[in-house]
Amino acid sequence: MQRQRSKSACVQGSTWGFDQQGVWVDRGCRADFIVNTRQVDSAWDRNKDRDHDHDRDHDGDHDRDRNHDSDGDHDRFADRDHDRDHDRGREETMQLTCSSEDGGRHYCESDIQGTATMLRQRSSSACRQGYSWGNDRRGIWVDHGCRADFELRGHRSSWMNAGGNSPIVSTLKCSSDTGSRQYCTAETRGRARLTRQISESACRLGYSWGYDANGVWVDHGCRAEFEIGN
Repeated sequence: MQRQRSKSACVQGSTWGFDQQGVWVDRGCRADFIVNTRQVDSAWDRNKDRDHDHDRDHDGDHDRDRNHDSDGDHDRFADRDHDRDHDRGREETMQLTCSSEDGGRHYCESDIQGTATMLRQRSSSACRQGYSWGNDRRGIWVDHGCRADFELRGHRSSWMNAGGNSPIVSTLKCSSDTGSRQYCTAETRGRARLTRQISESACRLGYSWGYDANGVWVDHGCRAEFEIGN
């Protein structure tokens, strides 16, 4: 999220999020988002094609049959080496805002594995790396009231490319402030777990909270944080 435009809070995992199909918003959130796409090094491709043409012209001085076999091998190896080097060299950047509004630890998920940099602190509470913010394989985490803009730079996790089953986990806060049932829309991917009860009223699975494929519900005054995802 680059810029919030609504008065309603835009909190990742609660009122906005994303998947491979796009970005979703909920409960009045309106904002500008940066969508990152893989970049192709076209200059490298042009240089490779020019070098390849030069080699092919040079091989034209040799026997035609030998030239045919040689070029065929060269093309196969060049394509294979190009694919391998291109995959290994691809690096991506993502910018995101992550907030610990209630003073607890929250994750802002990303499949980019690499280095994290804080670009701008937005909270009055200090954001100190290792204490109130950091990053790991799940993405950026914030704690102790830190709210800031971050940049992640690195490579996409291999499971994204291979279609594997690595974890996708995010956090969600849902509240039954009036004592009645409230529904918090989220893509649970078939799993939800209560991680922290905030209310004095008990949060019991099947009685005062539960979930389905489209979100988490709370009832009877339950207010808590949940972990959702595979």
